[in-house]
Amino acid sequence: MEEDTKMTIDGKSKRRKSELNQGHHDHVHHARLTAKEKMIIRLEHLMDHNRQHETTYAKLAEEAASNGAPEAGQHIQYAKALTETQNQSLEKALANLRIRFGRHSV
Repeated sequence: MEEDTKMTIDGKSKRRKSELNQGHHDHVHHARLTAKEKMIIRLEHLMDHNRQHETTYAKLAEEAASNGAPEAGQHIQYAKALTETQNQSLEKALANLRIRFGRHSV
């Protein structure tokens, strides 16, 4: 088998993208997904993103309170609660889609 690498300016070898993808099955091939599957993936991504925001909001609320702005901290906690509510609704939508499309996960 012929070596399919090229040398970069700094002397490191570089492989083609197609070669890099061979043998790696832990990523999702989005081109092969149905629109329904893509929708499920997008909802899962949004929920993960919201959880990151929840963590940030909790830290900010604590910072505000410890820096003498407890009222601001309460407002930030409220934003966190709203984000949690968003995720509850998204989770219900996701469960409905999985049941409807006959898929438990993508």
